[in-house]
Amino acid sequence: MRPDANRVGAMSVFQTLSRQASYLREFVRTPREIGSVLPSSRYLCREMLAAVDWESATSLVELGAAEGVLTTWILKRMRPDATLTVYEIRPEFVRVLREIQDPRLIICDHSAEFLSGSHDAILSSLPLVTLPRRVSLRVLGASRKALQEKHGLFVQYQYSRLAERLLSRFFTWRKTIVLRNIPPARVYTCRLRNSPHDAPPAASRRKEASRT
Repeated sequence: MRPDANRVGAMSVFQTLSRQASYLREFVRTPREIGSVLPSSRYLCREMLAAVDWESATSLVELGAAEGVLTTWILKRMRPDATLTVYEIRPEFVRVLREIQDPRLIICDHSAEFLSGSHDAILSSLPLVTLPRRVSLRVLGASRKALQEKHGLFVQYQYSRLAERLLSRFFTWRKTIVLRNIPPARVYTCRLRNSPHDAPPAASRRKEASRT
């Protein structure tokens, strides 16, 4: 391997470790807001994106973007004329997000409780169970309102079943379990009741997401 390739590889490893360390520091500071000690795996990211209609979606939202792991996956799949609005309140994560050079990205450094507009899809990494209940209810209520005009999609991942009753107050949903994530994650694909895409909750399916 050429020396230049070695340097690039070493820098990539260093950047990955640096970001993981940053994520861990933020978790230690505010575990109720972060919800996990590690960023999402690529298998979890793929499952989060699986139900989105990428050909038609022009307005997308991400809640709890952290350092932008899922953000970069979304940007890669989006149409050139689409926009992605991300909500993140942690200043250190906001600084990292602002390093992403993409004119389609809009960064909001305030709570997702104040989400507004009309959107095709909302993808959430917020830890609904550990956030104050009033905050989770406001976020879900604002999300439902923002999806009504376009009969949009809400995708949420969690590490336990405890958020299911909350989600059921606002949406119908289906659940997928992604085993190849630390820890294994539950992905909830949610629809508005009485929308053209509405479907009753289905039995969960386990997914190892073994694609590479």
